[in-house]
Amino acid sequence: MTKRGIITVISAPSGCGKNTLIEEASKYSKNLAYVTSATTREIRVGEAEGVNYFYKTEEEFERLIEMGEILEWDSFCNCKYGTLKSQITEKIESGKDLMLDLTISGALAVKEAFPDDTVTVFLLPPSIDELKKRLMLRGRESVEQIEERVKFAVCKEIPQVYKFENVIINDNIEKACSELLAIIDAERVKYKRNKDILDELGLKGENI
Repeated sequence: MTKRGIITVISAPSGCGKNTLIEEASKYSKNLAYVTSATTREIRVGEAEGVNYFYKTEEEFERLIEMGEILEWDSFCNCKYGTLKSQITEKIESGKDLMLDLTISGALAVKEAFPDDTVTVFLLPPSIDELKKRLMLRGRESVEQIEERVKFAVCKEIPQVYKFENVIINDNIEKACSELLAIIDAERVKYKRNKDILDELGLKGENI
């Protein structure tokens, strides 16, 4: 019998390296899958439909919400971001382990919808100065926009770290990846995910 996959939800302020961490972790397990989110943001140069996001119009996104296909969604800078419920259900039922890059509210919504399948991870920068540096190096935003992101991280996002089960400081990508994979391995051997193990091994007492 195929065991259900594990949903690992990773949240962090912008610039902490969520996508890089997920890409690195995916190299070490063929069973890891990534669920692509839907967004109303315009596609950027170098991005691809169905790879970075499923790009939707406002009308299409609202229709998906009404249909119950958007499990959770949030908005930032006047753009909506949401997780497609069908992708999650299909993949975990087939035994795939998922990694989701979500906002804090999104992560908590997935945990509520799939409480026995989800483990939450909060990714922190080693310092605020390093966070600013990483955002500057991306070269995507103005100084004012970066200051806005940093302020939002300090005042709104980082203070909610206590709502998450696990925390990783991303000061070194190899170390952070090792810690993330260790979390997933630990979740995989928990009894709640292996309730049929005695039957599988023929260790039920009544057979003696």
